[in-house]
Amino acid sequence: MDQVYEAFAELQRGNTEKEFIVMYRYALIKIKNIDLHCVHYSLYHILPDIIQEGIRSPIDIRKITEEALAE
Repeated sequence: MDQVYEAFAELQRGNTEKEFIVMYRYALIKIKNIDLHCVHYSLYHILPDIIQEGIRSPIDIRKITEEALAE
């Protein structure tokens, strides 16, 4: 989860370096299959709320998140 939030924070700040996009997407894909309530809750309840708070980023974080969680 730490990697998700670290990369997310960089993307939210407008950092468009590809490494952060890849790190964010990879971390989401990797942890979404961990069968822990806290992981599921964080990904499907907390993260959407954070995304919805009004991100001012040139990167479509919502789209990246939805695609990664759908895989």
